Amino acid sequence: MTASRIAGSAAAAILLFLVGACASPQATRQAEQPQQPPEEVALPEEEMARPFYDDGRTRVALLAPLSGEHAPVGQALVNAAQMALFDIGEDDFALAVKDTAASGSSVNLALEESIEEGAQLVLGPLFASDVRAVRGTAMGSGLPLLVFSNDRTLAGNGVYVMGLTPQAEVERVVDYAQRNGLRRIGLLMPDSAYGDAIRSALREATQRFGGDLVEVVTYDPRSPDFSQPVRQFAQSATSRYDAVLVPAGGRELLSLAAQLANYNVDPSQIQYLGTRLWENRALGAEPALAGGWFASPARGSWERFAERYREIYDARPPRIASVAYDSTAMAAALAQDAAQNGNDQPYDRGSLENPNGFAGVDGLFRLQSNGQVERGLAVYELQRDAFIELEEAPRSFEVLIN
Repeated sequence: MTASRIAGSAAAAILLFLVGACASPQATRQAEQPQQPPEEVALPEEEMARPFYDDGRTRVALLAPLSGEHAPVGQALVNAAQMALFDIGEDDFALAVKDTAASGSSVNLALEESIEEGAQLVLGPLFASDVRAVRGTAMGSGLPLLVFSNDRTLAGNGVYVMGLTPQAEVERVVDYAQRNGLRRIGLLMPDSAYGDAIRSALREATQRFGGDLVEVVTYDPRSPDFSQPVRQFAQSATSRYDAVLVPAGGRELLSLAAQLANYNVDPSQIQYLGTRLWENRALGAEPALAGGWFASPARGSWERFAERYREIYDARPPRIASVAYDSTAMAAALAQDAAQNGNDQPYDRGSLENPNGFAGVDGLFRLQSNGQVERGLAVYELQRDAFIELEEAPRSFEVLIN
């Protein structure tokens, strides 16, 4: 079996653009043709009274922060969704954009409007707090949410977590490490919700693949000095660890790596592992990090998407923009499937949780009954100003380890 719909016939447009199709400067189908003056047509009185949304179109709402401090990210989500509509959206598919602004009352109002206007699926919201604010209303109406957060504790009861989760990244890199003989792993983690998610994921991954989580040391990411926790972590490193996972990025990671090497956590003897926060070529300039491994969606697809986005909008997209693109593309593809099959429920669980999955900018993915999203990731090695692909992302879910 192969990934369906987005990777299949109706989604060929996505995959074609990913391999280099010319990008149109337009982002919506409505802009594709010159607009003609509408003809005046007399409508029956009962049709004139019918709500505008009762027109037989499949309606989906996108909830994003379009005002307030997060407006630039929200606009990027909308931009990416428009790109998806241009690629595979049809005239019988309607996407309504709602501003969640900066308060819980705004996101509730946005969802209530979406329900009133006949939305059959909601994309978003972005933040975990907003998801918690609306999930009860969504559950009560039977409206599925494809949320852009990466907090997997939100998943379930009709809420699907579309964000790229640290759990998927940890599981993939630990699987690869343990298939290469690295079974004892230590964790140097920030004392934060993100660090807690990493620890939980690492514990589950080592148990699943037969390894051991042998040491966990936390540090305060706000501290100007990490020497004490690094020294504590390093004391038993050479005798106990095959690998060390450091889920940090930027200057924080550079500082931690330099101090680990200074305390003799030797990268020539101990394999350094990371998360998608390592997806920064500049980090390879630190000798301790060169040769480190991390998991991420296949970079080629993202880079082609980012270049096309830049050509259209004259800006570099935030990394989460691909999640909005893939969510919208999947929604449009399922609407096409339903229309072709005479199904008036395009977003029932059977359709959303298709075991073959879908393929998009971030590669292979499928929605699970527990609301989590399984993804096919690649494994990369960080080198100076380069990423070396050690193991490609799977092309179907048949090859993923169960």
